[in-house]
Amino acid sequence: MTALFDANLDTNSGGEFVKEEALIEIVKNYADTFGLELDWKSDTKGARFKEDLMARLSHSKPYTKIGNNHDKCLDIVIVVNQLLTGYDSQYVNVLYLDKELENDNLIQAMSRTNRVYDNNEKPLGLVKFYRKIYTMRRNLTEALRLYCQGDYANVQVDDIDENIKTLNQTYKNICDIFATDHIDHFEQLPRSDENRQKFRREFYRLKSTLRTAMLQGLKWDNEFGASLDFDERTYRILTRRYQDLPSNGGGRAGKKRPGFDMPTNLSTIEMDKIDAEYLEAQFKIVTLRDISTQEDQLYRQAKAIEEIKKNLGILPARKQKYARQILEDVKSGMLIVEEGKTFMTYIQEYADRVIRKAVDVFVANFGIDADIFYDLYVHTIGGKVDAIKLEGIEKSADINKVKEYFDAKNVLSARGKLHAELKRFIEEQKAESD
Repeated sequence: MTALFDANLDTNSGGEFVKEEALIEIVKNYADTFGLELDWKSDTKGARFKEDLMARLSHSKPYTKIGNNHDKCLDIVIVVNQLLTGYDSQYVNVLYLDKELENDNLIQAMSRTNRVYDNNEKPLGLVKFYRKIYTMRRNLTEALRLYCQGDYANVQVDDIDENIKTLNQTYKNICDIFATDHIDHFEQLPRSDENRQKFRREFYRLKSTLRTAMLQGLKWDNEFGASLDFDERTYRILTRRYQDLPSNGGGRAGKKRPGFDMPTNLSTIEMDKIDAEYLEAQFKIVTLRDISTQEDQLYRQAKAIEEIKKNLGILPARKQKYARQILEDVKSGMLIVEEGKTFMTYIQEYADRVIRKAVDVFVANFGIDADIFYDLYVHTIGGKVDAIKLEGIEKSADINKVKEYFDAKNVLSARGKLHAELKRFIEEQKAESD
């Protein structure tokens, strides 16, 4: 933390010595905190101090790589009539105003917070009024009216109470969409394209409003979170369904691909881990064999299976069918769970088994060795197929079968179509499984 004041000393005020002592102490504290050689008396009017402060606050040279290193970052800067014009920093999140401002001065002060750093982490700036709150709200409305020439829709976001109302109404809209197709626990996408597009629109609204409300103070475990009609786990399930929405292929003639990308950060990765651990804990109960009475065992297993099914929405839709099959196989006795083997491992094995079967059926059309092609599929990472290995597989194909499959008139045409078909199969299967 530091402070920035006008460096001029008014010799007629009688308080110039007190102010100078304070300025000396501010610069000294700043220099000590960040290991700099700064001194008020040798630094004319604190020019070097101010220059360093502004660069550090905006992460500009020489501080472009300090990131979130709190040993090198400024958390709070107290200013008086400073940094109002000609200064921008996308890292300034909140402005605490303990002064009555109006018109241009108010707009300029608030604009210090509106430089977007990352639309997912800082989509907007926050301003908190500490003096004459109702007067400042009136001043803000008047300033926006003048500055925006009357058109200031979406310039000022709703307060948190209004955002909670919006969140609950939006969640209800989403519930209605899934209820239309009788889908429980949001475990799969709505069936019609129309309802999927409605869900896409409503979830985006839910996500954007939730992000704003969290910046305003909402947490899942505080009084604002308790006012919501949905909890964190439900929100993560809805996030999964949003990710399951077909997305445009990004330049491949508009071809749709499974999955709708969303930014992934450390917190979402951690939440995915928690979700997986929760399902694993329930799966252990399902497979437990050392309970004293069979009746107790069956009761606890039934409850655990019910709990897993209720929360299967946590998983991507493509994995849910394997999870359900595993539960049915355990229940019927067809699957005896190996000690130490996890639910997620079984899901992957079931998925691999389906892929392997699809490979066997697919390559039989061309007389290609299934083991070699499956190995190429397994080792294809990030959608990049090994061109050399693929060429070798193509050469091993039974050209007569290939010509018959594609109804090709000549070998050249058959080989060209085979290349495209083999590559397409791997890319689409990988997209489904990732």
